Parts: sequence; structure tokens; C-alpha cells
Amino acid sequence: MAIEPDEPIDAARGAWLSRLNYRVITDTSALGLPGALKLVLRDSAENRCENRLLARVPFKLLVSDDRGAMLGLGEGAPAAHSILIEDSMMIHSLINCFETLWHMATPVVDRRDADDLGLVVDEEGRHLLGLLAAGFTDASISRRLGMSERTVQRRIQWLMKHLGADTRFQAGVNAAKRGWF
Repeated sequence: MAIEPDEPIDAARGAWLSRLNYRVITDTSALGLPGALKLVLRDSAENRCENRLLARVPFKLLVSDDRGAMLGLGEGAPAAHSILIEDSMMIHSLINCFETLWHMATPVVDRRDADDLGLVVDEEGRHLLGLLAAGFTDASISRRLGMSERTVQRRIQWLMKHLGADTRFQAGVNAAKRGWF
């Protein structure tokens, strides 16, 4: 793909991504970053991207068809600290690792329409669910969302009630099934 000098990079990125089918496994700890959940949902909705969530993704990997792969050399390492792999046996081994992680991960579905109960979870509710999935405490969630800890607890209780869940874990599973995050 060629980018013209006066073309905005975001427009070029969007045009490029709109022609690709790709899959991403997002580490749930990343959902605590400001705007991360919104970005994951946007990519799922606007691009040809399938997103899944997994706690403790073991490595960063980019595979281009079956011809090449980049493997990150450490947590938070930039592309300059990656290994370029062109050996087909190594690439296929990495693809198999990715597929295993993919099947363990939880699908992210951006469904903003009402579910079978006629309920809609707003952006704040989705963010709260994402923070819960990432393992944040009520106190951490309240600081990140700018609300009292008691309000966070009430929102969680409301979500659990409307999801028919007795535990937070069960609420997360039911929310994922309904495509709430």
C-alpha cells in the first residue's frame, strides 16, 4: 500500500485495514488503559477484525499469512526489539500456539442493540465489565470511572441481577454470551 505524502495517516490506516481480515487477542490487563475497550470495540465494529480477550497473553506476535512472523522479545517491547521469523516450521508452530490461545480466549462482540431482555448496556457499563474482566478491584474501578466505590458496587449488583448471575465470574460469562463486551 502506498501512502501519499499529504494523506492523513489515520485515513490511510483505515483504508488499509478495511481490506484485511485479521484476528487479535487482547490481554485483559490492557482494558484498564484509558480508551482501550473503546478501541477494541471500534476495531471489531469498523474493521474486519475479530477480537478476543485473554488474561496473561504470553507473548506479542504478528503473523502475515504463512510467510513471516514477528515475535516480541519482552513485555512492552517496541517493534525494534522483535525477532523476524521466516522459517516455515517456526511460523506454523507459532500459528498453532496462537490458535490454542484463540480458543481459550473470550470473544468480544460489539452488539449495541437490546438483548433478549430488552436491556442495553451503555459505554460506562461496558467499561466497568472490561475492568472487572481485567481483575480490577471495586476501589480501582471507582477511581478509573470517577464514581464512588458504593456506586460501582450498585452497578455491579444491577448487572449481576439482570444477567441472572450469582457470582461476578458468572456475570462475566453471561455478559460475554450476550455480547455486552
